[in-house]
Amino acid sequence: MRYKSILSLLLFFLIPFFQLSAQDITITQSTDPKTIVNNNSVSCIRWLGHSPSSYYRNFNLSSYGINNLFNVSSVQIGIETAVSFWGDSQPITCKLYAGAAGFPTGFPESYTLIGNKEVNIPNQSLTLYTFDVTGIVPAGESLVIEIFLPNGDISDTVQNRFIIGSNSTGQSAPNYFRASDPGCGGTNVPIDVSSYMHLVMSVTGNEVVSEVNDEILTPFKFELLQNYPNPFNPSTTIQFQVPNSSFVNLKVYDVLGNEVVTLVNEGKTTGSYEVNFDIKGLSSGIYFYTINAGSFVETKKMILLK
Repeated sequence: MRYKSILSLLLFFLIPFFQLSAQDITITQSTDPKTIVNNNSVSCIRWLGHSPSSYYRNFNLSSYGINNLFNVSSVQIGIETAVSFWGDSQPITCKLYAGAAGFPTGFPESYTLIGNKEVNIPNQSLTLYTFDVTGIVPAGESLVIEIFLPNGDISDTVQNRFIIGSNSTGQSAPNYFRASDPGCGGTNVPIDVSSYMHLVMSVTGNEVVSEVNDEILTPFKFELLQNYPNPFNPSTTIQFQVPNSSFVNLKVYDVLGNEVVTLVNEGKTTGSYEVNFDIKGLSSGIYFYTINAGSFVETKKMILLK
């Protein structure tokens, strides 16, 4: 059985990794997510230097009916103006965080960085720009998006100008601004600037949902389901089905076939089960979980990303 398990792990490298996911959806808090108005945005003006600054939006996913894991695939923002006098582009970073719904309370200490994308944005004005940034928001948590400007909004020293896009048509939630330089009202806490501007921003992604059907509620065959979330950090859930009373053994292995942990090793009656797997100090990488129940043996792959 040991050699059979190792062979299953090696063969599994040939099987493409996939997730069951819903169709892409786009969410926004902007009444008009397309129109950018000139001279409408709050900015930090420092004529004698540059002040790194950030804009934020907090998306309470449950308010959009998203109650499962959410897989972000892109973020679109408005740009009022982007000008680099040193060339034709400048660095701007889009960061994704997951955490509690009470932003900015507890930020950033109680939030987890789940995505980071730095791009050189070309010179442009009154436009929309899309960041191909990805990240996975655990079920029940909110998504916070930060647009980080390393050179600030306007800097005479380096001659870069970046003003985020906004309009005055309305929004369904506040947007925030933070500048690190005391000359720009620097603070460690993002401040609500909704009374000055309505930040144009949209998020595209999909809600990852486990297959739940009558077969799971009343199993008629042995089955090992794909863990969720996947990739995961720090824990993931593994589900399996037992059609008749059987002794079940469920183990986790590393890529070399070494046993990491035994999750289940007991008799199970007919039904659907789930077990939680915590990393407990494991390093990032690919792991495999194998179930043995009677003559049924199946292995699936999961990915730990720290």
